[in-house]
Amino acid sequence: MPVRYNYSFDVLSAKRGVGDDLADRFIAHIFAGSQGKQSLQTLLSDLTFNHQLNSLPADYADEPLFASIQQLPVWADRKLIQEGTAFFARYASLIMNMLGLLSLPYCYAAADGARVLYLSERMRTDTARRLQETGDFVWNVMAPDAFEPDGKGLVTLLKVRLMHAAVRYYTLQSGKWDKTWGLPVNQDDMAGTNLSFSLIVIRGLRKLGIAISYQEQQAFMHIWNVIGYLSGIAPDLLPQNGKQAFDLEQVIRQRQFSAS
Repeated sequence: MPVRYNYSFDVLSAKRGVGDDLADRFIAHIFAGSQGKQSLQTLLSDLTFNHQLNSLPADYADEPLFASIQQLPVWADRKLIQEGTAFFARYASLIMNMLGLLSLPYCYAAADGARVLYLSERMRTDTARRLQETGDFVWNVMAPDAFEPDGKGLVTLLKVRLMHAAVRYYTLQSGKWDKTWGLPVNQDDMAGTNLSFSLIVIRGLRKLGIAISYQEQQAFMHIWNVIGYLSGIAPDLLPQNGKQAFDLEQVIRQRQFSAS
């Protein structure tokens, strides 16, 4: 069935109560045991390249999350992915500047979503490392071989999903979270963050006077849709063209941007 795109206020408000079921169930199971957390940390520290996902320990090999991260969505277009990575390579320096000077403040403007970052304290107490991790993430998923066996993209996205699930788990356990804000790192906030890496970057480059063709925009947004899908974002929150992306961004902005 084709995906239905409905970016109404009510639909997106409901998305604030949804996390990432596969990752959340796995983390809840692992954190329930005394040894599971340490075992997972050891595994993740040893994972660097995608091909290592083919030889996971028995405790993880059959987990739905680990299986799903190895499969690109059926709609993934490798030609568009190649064009998207080529576009990134061409403007890499400017794009990384856009992420720091435009995308990051854009994400912080969403008051309820930014509360997670505030409560975790990492942006206040470990700022340089937090920013370096984001930079490493972008380079890993934008590499030409990101989704190939010798690439790092799939492993990187697995770690991001597990990190987000752990943040949800601990934040909800902290007693500091107001449920009227939605779930920590929910679908609505993840969709907005994904747009900050794609649509907002394109918008920033155009503000600098760079001429970007429709095909280049489509390719760059397509690869971020693939990344978003593998990050656990629902398909109906991955706009397929500039019009849909514009509409989604406008609704997120109108609902979420406020003082915090």
